[in-house]
Amino acid sequence: MTTEAKAAQQVEFLRIMLEQGLTAVSYLKKNGELRNGVFTLNMDMIPEDKRPKNSGRALCEAEINGTLLRAYDTYHEAFRSINVDTLINMAPLTETQV
Repeated sequence: MTTEAKAAQQVEFLRIMLEQGLTAVSYLKKNGELRNGVFTLNMDMIPEDKRPKNSGRALCEAEINGTLLRAYDTYHEAFRSINVDTLINMAPLTETQV
């Protein structure tokens, strides 16, 4: 499997987890700083005023750009770009873990 194929597979796996609910994600930001957060792409978990104008599956497709995936950061209450090339950890969360 090529590096590009692995990255695409990882982006798709993360996207599915994010669509299903809250996901704990750790990755390195562009400046090398570690970011830990709880992210989602589940529109029911994103405040209405923070949702992009296009929602649902079209949103998810539009938010993927190569190895970058835009997702809603529940702590910072804003969308962030997650680079799967610098992904350290990802794990789905239950409501009791939040």
